[in-house]
Amino acid sequence: MKRGFVLGCLVVLFAVSLASAQDRWQLDFTPVKMDRALVTIGETTTPYWYLIYKVNNSTDDTLTLDLTLKAVSDVGKKTYVEWFSPAAEKLIEAKEGRDFKNVQDLRGLELDSGDTVEAVALFRNVHESTDLLKIHIFGLWDSVYTDLGKVINEDNVLVLHYFRPGDEYFPQFDRFFFKKKEWIVLNRQEKAGP
Repeated sequence: MKRGFVLGCLVVLFAVSLASAQDRWQLDFTPVKMDRALVTIGETTTPYWYLIYKVNNSTDDTLTLDLTLKAVSDVGKKTYVEWFSPAAEKLIEAKEGRDFKNVQDLRGLELDSGDTVEAVALFRNVHESTDLLKIHIFGLWDSVYTDLGKVINEDNVLVLHYFRPGDEYFPQFDRFFFKKKEWIVLNRQEKAGP
């Protein structure tokens, strides 16, 4: 009798834990295009690599966006945080023939269930010898959830891998190509539940 009771309790705990972990929301992220733009202001020309992407809310709830994008180069493992530049954005919109949201537009934007937003991320002065570029996207997954009575706080980060084939001559004119994507977990912390 005790054995059946204990086994029943374990099954219930497992089911509750599974439901809690499965109740986490996740936004869908689709990279559309990676390209380069040269922005001239006065006598200064600045190179930008830009990523056009879409974020879709496939959950049943309205979610508030809080995305952060960072690019990491294979040259010196340097990190480039997404940049805001109205001049670069205007040039890219003219080049692509449509308007995009930017990092400031997305911060705090409420995305209704089923809605999709198209945006552009700008990375300024990426080293011209970069052959491998990893784009890290933070904020696509619910970072706090409960599992087996524990409160878990973890950052699930989507990493897009891009590579640039070619030789050593004029690498700044070679395009980046999408290679793969992967999810990584950063900063996992567990605490006893309430």
